[in-house]
Amino acid sequence: MCPGGLILLPRDLLVRGVAAVALNDTKSWRRAVGFVKTLTLERSDVFPFALSGATVGGVRCTLSRSSIRIDQVRHALHALVEGQQLLS
Repeated sequence: MCPGGLILLPRDLLVRGVAAVALNDTKSWRRAVGFVKTLTLERSDVFPFALSGATVGGVRCTLSRSSIRIDQVRHALHALVEGQQLLS
């Protein structure tokens, strides 16, 4: 499941009028943040890359792939910010 799916669930619930369930979904947002953190490349992950310094902070598409696409970073950040706004 993509991080956005975990985070955008509260909006769907709010639209349907189930605010109590959506407000309880802070745990889901925190799990999504943790999941995105596991996808985010750190210094210890990038040693095999030709431009290792440029890849730090990149977001992998999946845990089993090392490829990075710029839209993955954008999608992950957008979903986390939107989830935070819904919970605020």
